[in-house]
Amino acid sequence: MWSGVSAADDNFCNQGGENRSTLLDLQRVHCSPHIHHTNVSGVLYGYHGTLADVDRRLLQETMTLVTSESRWVWESAQITVNGKNVKVVFYSGARTNKYVVHLTGDDSPIQRVEEKGWRLWFRDGVVTIWSTVKEVAAKVAGAIVGEVGMKALGGMLTIL
Repeated sequence: MWSGVSAADDNFCNQGGENRSTLLDLQRVHCSPHIHHTNVSGVLYGYHGTLADVDRRLLQETMTLVTSESRWVWESAQITVNGKNVKVVFYSGARTNKYVVHLTGDDSPIQRVEEKGWRLWFRDGVVTIWSTVKEVAAKVAGAIVGEVGMKALGGMLTIL
């Protein structure tokens, strides 16, 4: 379910002197029980024929973001999409995980995390720690195997 809110009701239109006649209405999309790529595609379909190419790519980037994370992340999340002519906020639950999808200076879509709920923060911390442990273990194993290998090769070279 999505509902349009007058663009004049939101500060988005008052930033940077943008022309209100080119901005589409702010869309707030309540997603239940979680944000799903079909919610984003529904907005894309709703804007069919009126959406600029750069804003379409931005919403497609949002679909990529939604499909790249686990469902539990989207059960309590908010994604704010800031385009050239469109602003959409997808939300579900308590909105503890907050993301922003926007354009870079060269109109390329980019995504970033604004806030993480404790569960997402914990998962990302564990992933970071585990990656570091694997990297250190690989270096230690490489050093041990390398030293043993060099001794083995050295022994073989003296035989030759």
